[in-house]
Amino acid sequence: MDKNFKDGCVLVIGGTGGVGSECVRTFHNHGARVVFTYNSNKDEATKIVEELNGKVSAIQLDLSNENSVKTSLSKINESNQGINTIINAAGFNIPQKYISEIDPETWRRVIDSDINGFFNLVSHSIKILRESQGSLVFISSAGLFKYPPGDVLSVAPKATVEQLIKGIAKEEGVNGVRANSIALGVIDAGIFHRLLNEENTFFDEKWHEAVMANLAIKRFGAAEEVSNTALFWHLHMQHMLQVIASQLMADTTFKLIIRSNLYSQHPIACTIISAEIHRIISNMSSCCMHIKEKFLYFTSSEYRCTSSIREKFISNT
Repeated sequence: MDKNFKDGCVLVIGGTGGVGSECVRTFHNHGARVVFTYNSNKDEATKIVEELNGKVSAIQLDLSNENSVKTSLSKINESNQGINTIINAAGFNIPQKYISEIDPETWRRVIDSDINGFFNLVSHSIKILRESQGSLVFISSAGLFKYPPGDVLSVAPKATVEQLIKGIAKEEGVNGVRANSIALGVIDAGIFHRLLNEENTFFDEKWHEAVMANLAIKRFGAAEEVSNTALFWHLHMQHMLQVIASQLMADTTFKLIIRSNLYSQHPIACTIISAEIHRIISNMSSCCMHIKEKFLYFTSSEYRCTSSIREKFISNT
């Protein structure tokens, strides 16, 4: 195993989706032992395993089934000598509807799969992540900050999960567990492709033109960019234990920014973290070069270090 990865495996939940499958490929290609889950798309799971020459493992998992989650996590943990990172990239097949059009049964189904399913994962993985002093990464949505009409079935559950992420970081940081999220804008893969082909979709030509008019780099995001961002969290943030409750926005419409609870509580600590982020990103490996420019935009506009603090911190790292 690559020295950048701890003992145990990286577990990708929803590894057959557009973003999830790229996470599987990216972590595998950088030396991690990878296990991924699928809900119903066994054929796609088989294709991914074959594509990577059988060096990754796939397991069926229904997050809404607590017994399935408990049994699967225990099996994966035991057979891989631990789980050091969990990436939740599961995407559910939900309709795009206005709130007035959603019936209570659809609402309950989405809440059960998205919120209760995630809690099942959390409930049976916290002890495992304590043992490995590991990391939990949730693939979230930029819709939490700029609400897109018709997207409440996606955004509302993620708002709850984001609070769970913050809670895990607050309560489990003392045990070495980190919990972070990556909030996505429009990613040209997976669920987005399905929505484009639906008849009753919000993604018509007018929508496309309006979004493109706001994009800084005039294109949608790519799944590979998300997986490389998740890789960045793993390779670099594991050396920055202060960053345990952050949200990284990978939204090409506006900017890339790191949000942390530390900003409101420990400004000096945040200043030091900013210095470390700037140092790391200035020396980022080629696998992350395509996001380097966006990170440097953040560090140049939000940097609050004095020269003495920067020099003192960098000289000790």
